[in-house]
Amino acid sequence: MIYQFGDYELDASRFELRHRGRAQAVEPQVYALLLYLIQNRDRLVTRDDLNRAIWNGRIVAASTVNSRIKAARHAVGDDGKSQSRIRTFPRMGYRFVAEVTALRPNRSVSVDARSDVDRIVAAGDKLDELELTLPDRPSVAVLPFRMADARAASGLLADGLTRDIISQLGRARWLFVAARGSTFQFRVGPYDPRDIGRALGVRYVVQGDIHILGNRVGVYATLADAATGVELWADHFECKVQEVVEIQQRIAEDIVGLVEAEIEQAERERSLLRAPEGLDAWSAYHRGCWHMYRFTPKDFDQAEHFFRRSLELDPKAPRAYAGLSFIHWQRAFLELTRDRTTQERLALDLAYQSLAADPRDPLGHWALGRAYLLQNDLDQAVDELDVSVAINPSSAVGQYSLAYVLMQLGETTRSLDTNGKARRLSPYDAMTFAMYACRAANLKFLGRYDEAAEFATRAARQPNTHYHVVAIAAVCNVLADRREAAKAHYARLLEAHPGYTSADYLTAFKHRPDEHVELIRRAFAELEASPRT
Repeated sequence: MIYQFGDYELDASRFELRHRGRAQAVEPQVYALLLYLIQNRDRLVTRDDLNRAIWNGRIVAASTVNSRIKAARHAVGDDGKSQSRIRTFPRMGYRFVAEVTALRPNRSVSVDARSDVDRIVAAGDKLDELELTLPDRPSVAVLPFRMADARAASGLLADGLTRDIISQLGRARWLFVAARGSTFQFRVGPYDPRDIGRALGVRYVVQGDIHILGNRVGVYATLADAATGVELWADHFECKVQEVVEIQQRIAEDIVGLVEAEIEQAERERSLLRAPEGLDAWSAYHRGCWHMYRFTPKDFDQAEHFFRRSLELDPKAPRAYAGLSFIHWQRAFLELTRDRTTQERLALDLAYQSLAADPRDPLGHWALGRAYLLQNDLDQAVDELDVSVAINPSSAVGQYSLAYVLMQLGETTRSLDTNGKARRLSPYDAMTFAMYACRAANLKFLGRYDEAAEFATRAARQPNTHYHVVAIAAVCNVLADRREAAKAHYARLLEAHPGYTSADYLTAFKHRPDEHVELIRRAFAELEASPRT
């Protein structure tokens, strides 16, 4: 999309700011800030919004935000006095207030790019028996990233990053990924994603640019729906020039994780638009996922129904077995059944069936790792989750689950790092509440009680959270000596689960270090001793 305001254009497909047709040098973070403000110009953007969108959930100093706002104003001919384009609302946030005209992205497609698509499509039309209808599973093409710098070394960087992204997406197992032999023919760009979908027979298209500004490298990436041409996601990543070789793999992992999460969400939404009787195996699986992540007993029942429907249509679908395993895991964890032993056994058996269907699917190892946790076999759980993230390092749910078990083992530093990877890979994940709670739990064991209370309270505020997370919030707040907040969380906990004690907590969270167990018991003793009115 191209956004015009006054003499300026912000081109989201090229990751470029232009003034009277000439490209302007803008730092990647400032560009991302401008794009976010413009795309959300119909509302007030808070500092928390900016922390999530620009700094991937990391809380930064007010001076940092102020400096980026100042740079963004300067880039578009504005200043803090006139505020004709970016207006500050003291103690509240910011809004982009200039009049903006949004233009279709294909206006920026060059003549070379247009003829490139026509040439390749025409050649494909001449091939005998070539079927370019969409595959049953989601399909994606990653086009070569484009370099703003024409130096040969820069081209090697762009090609290397593109190859890494294609390889890692292929490891996910559930995506049909167009081979680089085909996608590397599309080098001119940027392209209308609908043309790429027609040329390669894919539903989603990833494109990107790499800019070198001084000693900084900025990588910009977008994901679009090839059927509609709608941009689903865009983000930027940056590092120092001297670091780029070392962290190229990490940038690729971050892009892959975010792309996977967006495609998963898009597939869930597509499945909701289809009549239940018209679902295929893949759509039934994603309809089940949509219900599963709502974390209510009724939704678990609906999720089980759709996962089993998926298996009726495709008895060898590993992810449907993994989903069923997770449903039974949650029923045991949340005590939604009187027969916990049966739920634990079913979680284990279905994880085994997932791996029998495909031993290389990371979700099968993920399901088995979580099932071992229910069996109180934390070491075996870590082994399986290590395999899961080794197969697909870009899986946010795999990284989080590994962090979750490491937290209970007392490996707080590694758990915090792994949990941070999960948050970076999927900043708006359905499991965000759990990632916040995991971070809070680690922080409290490090004695950082105030930080723990902040993250636990965030976790408890998430719309799909459950009562064990509220218990973590009560514990962290009482340890931080935030008595009123602790009392409120504890009251909410007892309302959701009357009679909840430290024994329930330690059944749910199997903390191994004795000092961690004692800390939990002490916190509950304080909660139970405090007045409830």
